[in-house]
Amino acid sequence: MSDVDGAAPEQGENTGESGTPLTPEDRIHALEQLVVPMFKDWASRDTGEDDGPAVGTAGAVSETAEEDAGGPWAWDRVNDERRQALAGELTAFVTYLTDRYLRHLSAETYPFAARWFENPIAVEILTGVMVAHQAVYTDYKTEPSRDLADWHEHILWPALDRIRALALFPNGEIKPRSRNVDVDDDARAFLAGELADDDAAPAADAPTAADLHSAPTGPITLP
Repeated sequence: MSDVDGAAPEQGENTGESGTPLTPEDRIHALEQLVVPMFKDWASRDTGEDDGPAVGTAGAVSETAEEDAGGPWAWDRVNDERRQALAGELTAFVTYLTDRYLRHLSAETYPFAARWFENPIAVEILTGVMVAHQAVYTDYKTEPSRDLADWHEHILWPALDRIRALALFPNGEIKPRSRNVDVDDDARAFLAGELADDDAAPAADAPTAADLHSAPTGPITLP
């Protein structure tokens, strides 16, 4: 398998049922059909109690997430309409990233999986890369600057390096992990002060200035 094959989706994913090549728009739509249900499932999983803030109403980006809910890119906080829009944005961005960068790079140096969306860590990292890209590649920036170079050097390459360092896509595949870290109850209790020792001895009073500078009494023993 060549480097290009390692970064691009499998061959069968690029053709429709009739065997005709899919357009980029068709590929994005097909990925959305896979991605959106998964994101909905992550957001709806029962965590024991629902203490998160309610999400906003449908509409523009600024209206689909409440002010204190984590912003319009918080997957677990936005409503269904915004989540679907965000899934479409990220899918289109990763398609662009694959076509513009990854297919021209070594699969060993920058491993990537066709089913990247199954790894929530990769989703969050790539969401950050996308948002930074949107901030830089905008019509509002009309004067020459170093922003485009900074996005590559401080956002894109470090993100791809982190994906590799975390081994999210070993050999270009998704590695299932089932690590279970259940510390919510202990963490909440500790941070709320419920584990404080009520019987702890009070700390000794700090010495006063008079104590520190008063003349010594009694015999002085020399070493």
